[in-house]
Amino acid sequence: MLCVGLHKKFTMDYCTHLTIAGVDFKIESALEIVNTFFPAAYGEFSGDVASGHDCAIVVELVAGAKEGVGDLERCFDAGDMWSLFRDGERRFVTHTGGGVEAPMWCAEFVPGEARVTVHCGEVLLSSGSIANPVRYPLDQILMGYVLGGGLGKCGGERGKAFGILVHTAGVVCNGKMWLLAGKSRAGKSTVSRLLRGRAGVELISDDRIAVRKEGDNFTGYGTPWPGEAKIAVNRSAPLAGILFLEQSPENRISGLGGGEAFERLMPVTSVPWYEPELFPGVMDLCGELAEELPMFRLDFRPDEDAGEMIAE
Repeated sequence: MLCVGLHKKFTMDYCTHLTIAGVDFKIESALEIVNTFFPAAYGEFSGDVASGHDCAIVVELVAGAKEGVGDLERCFDAGDMWSLFRDGERRFVTHTGGGVEAPMWCAEFVPGEARVTVHCGEVLLSSGSIANPVRYPLDQILMGYVLGGGLGKCGGERGKAFGILVHTAGVVCNGKMWLLAGKSRAGKSTVSRLLRGRAGVELISDDRIAVRKEGDNFTGYGTPWPGEAKIAVNRSAPLAGILFLEQSPENRISGLGGGEAFERLMPVTSVPWYEPELFPGVMDLCGELAEELPMFRLDFRPDEDAGEMIAE
């Protein structure tokens, strides 16, 4: 299959790319692919040609709903966002689109393989074209499988995690990335705003960073899933450490031991609990991260003094 521009036709085949954390999703279809309603944050991560990747997953978009998925074993349900079904080795992830009667899309794959088929419902189809569904939440779900060693063979051994997704802001200083981690409303976007424009500090994300273990080191990657501050930069850098955010009447940074760091890391990590084969590897990788990187508790109040303290 030849990869051509989104609005150019060669035979009946079209493709585009989404590249996140060195993982290239090559998206193919017999129909013209259009990025309808794509958030602006995806601009740096998508295009007709992939760049800077060392892992490839082929995603084929096909027209028409997948029948009978609702009769299969349901493994996970994220409300009206998405659900996971299992049929032996085969997995099916469906998205209802918040009230659409038929699933907006259904992604079908076998763990370990490097190919995903996405069955697209009528809401994504128009005359001669198909709206690209490989965006949130589908791309984040697939990334979790890839990094956890459950899709493709990017990490070498099936079931061996080589990366995780962390609910964190990311800033680069002196060529290294610091993570400012916390659950929703912990203050990631607030801290990012306090750091914006400060000399020597580059903001990469205010909500989600992909972390990969590469050799003996950990690297942080920006993702196209920003928070309230809308920060999403396609850049990577070696990790320097993690600060766990706590809103407080005073500004203070204190060190954490490996055990406490691990306890704080788990709630902000996307752990695939619904895949028993994958989550032990993700847990092990989190343990390595907590032991090998400097970890701190950051108590802060949302003022300029906190921004100055963090930058220093």
